Amino acid sequence: MSQPYTPGETLAWVDSDPEGIRLYRATVLHIEPTEHGRWAVTTDRGDGTVDHTGNSGHILPLDVDIAADLYLRGEGYLIHPTLTDSHLTVERDGYEHDESLDAEYGDDLDLD
Repeated sequence: MSQPYTPGETLAWVDSDPEGIRLYRATVLHIEPTEHGRWAVTTDRGDGTVDHTGNSGHILPLDVDIAADLYLRGEGYLIHPTLTDSHLTVERDGYEHDESLDAEYGDDLDLD
């Protein structure tokens, strides 16, 4: 299995923020294999362990979309969460509604 990054390569680095996440560029300084097909990556922003696709909690491959966002919005731009509690409530209410329909019509549909 080939390593997902090489020293000197640029990748995307994700940091937590109280209001969401911040996105930066990072440069790979060192990479070495670890157990189970994972790779320990040292960057100028920190360390992480990635899988064969080059992903981890802090590290993402730098694709065209991420590079364009970093160019347009600048290093460390804030990405706000898109999920809200009301969205989760709607899904839960819908799920409970589906269960009531199943209980009401299940015998007529011969689902057992």
